[in-house]
Amino acid sequence: MKRVIVAVVALILVAGGCVLSIYNERNNTNYLIDMTNQIETAFREQDLERTQQLADQFVEEFKERTRYFPFYMRHSDVSQIEENVIMLPILLEAGDMEHFPAELARCRNQLDKLGDLELPLWENIL
Repeated sequence: MKRVIVAVVALILVAGGCVLSIYNERNNTNYLIDMTNQIETAFREQDLERTQQLADQFVEEFKERTRYFPFYMRHSDVSQIEENVIMLPILLEAGDMEHFPAELARCRNQLDKLGDLELPLWENIL
């Protein structure tokens, strides 16, 4: 009987860890997506100073909010997004206003897909 109790407790701990990791990932990903929306709004309003400030803040927030993602995700997924995130302030500083919206949209799309790919759905499991 003791083995069954230990097995049930272990199962509950693993399930709890999974729920917490999904919550952490969804919460932080949604926050980062909201930041991309703020950056896009500032860019559309042609407020380049605010856009630069938000892009710089986005890089810092991305590093802070995704630092635990590699514990339960593939490193390549996170580092690929980080490469795009780091490019955003650089594009603004260089005055490359043509590529900036495309990179921002690409970054948002990758964050969106990252959130969807980590959910325990049948299409992600099989």
